[in-house]
Amino acid sequence: MNNTDNFTKKDTLAIKALAVMLMIIHHLFAFPDKFSEGVSLNNLIILSDGSPLSEIAGNYGKLCVALFMMLSGYGLYISHKNSDGNVTATVLKRIKAVYIKYWQVFFVMIPLGIIIGVEKVSVSWSTMLKNFLAIETTVNDEWWFMTLYVIMLFLFPIIITWVDRKNANFLKDFVYLLLFNTFVNTALLTFTQTNAYMASFNGTYFWQKMSVALVMLPMFTIGCMLAKYDVISLVLKKVPDRLFRIFLGIGLLILTITLRQSWAMRSNWGWDRLDYIYAAIFTIAFTLILYNTKKIKDVLAFIGAQSTGIWLIHTFLCYYYFHEVFFAVKFPILVFLLTFSVSLLLSWVISYVCHRVWSIFSKIS
Repeated sequence: MNNTDNFTKKDTLAIKALAVMLMIIHHLFAFPDKFSEGVSLNNLIILSDGSPLSEIAGNYGKLCVALFMMLSGYGLYISHKNSDGNVTATVLKRIKAVYIKYWQVFFVMIPLGIIIGVEKVSVSWSTMLKNFLAIETTVNDEWWFMTLYVIMLFLFPIIITWVDRKNANFLKDFVYLLLFNTFVNTALLTFTQTNAYMASFNGTYFWQKMSVALVMLPMFTIGCMLAKYDVISLVLKKVPDRLFRIFLGIGLLILTITLRQSWAMRSNWGWDRLDYIYAAIFTIAFTLILYNTKKIKDVLAFIGAQSTGIWLIHTFLCYYYFHEVFFAVKFPILVFLLTFSVSLLLSWVISYVCHRVWSIFSKIS
């Protein structure tokens, strides 16, 4: 196989960049009810049913959850296979890395909010400690993903045992995943929510988190499966013609948008029950489209490397601290560009400063 036909780390970062852009679009435009008084958008494109195009794009942007989970599963599987096989060490290394990034943003954005008098982040010391450890995420509601990601990392030893079991097969496991996904989203959740004996358990912290983790499990697991069977690289190898790759990629992208919008099966948390499949198709689609576009992929890879920081930062800007400022430009594309560019800049600056400080302390010690 030609090396250019491999799904590389740069490709992963490029998809992460697209995922974080979808996330920003989702948070900016899918919740007009969150706009404060006097904040509005000048929507230039209104669809026949009266829905603004920006709101439709915002709803589709929820796919970012499945994309990030899928890419996390993909990356963790590759990291584990490239290590000495110690799954515990792989998981702990990933937990350490994500918490370091989380705390870097935490120690910048939370004090900033306290200084400018934002009530949401002015909480008790006990609540602040829970947020610091990501047990709770009340200082930023969109940080909920952090807790679920850590839970998924702890579940990884079980997941990889299943994925790497003897006689495993991609198509067979895909069917198992579909059945598991259907069971969790229908029978299991319905039972816990409606059964009188489960009422107290349903309200516990454990089940509130674990129920979401079970719904997200197929998103993470399909990433592991794509990595194990090298599915994306195989697709690239099977479609050698560059022009056909682009058209096929565009077709697959249109397919995910059409199916997700017209055949919606939304879960209790807003994402579609088949988002783990749509995320895989989306990733394959853009990998085909971006094939041999080195400069574009370089830019996207740079953005993707900052995706965690952008996620952790952007809602402080557009929701909690400077809501009116970021929506003052009125037009959706300008609101997006402003939020995205400032979040990217802040993420890079925080990363750079922390890296420099750490380098200085390392030399001293």
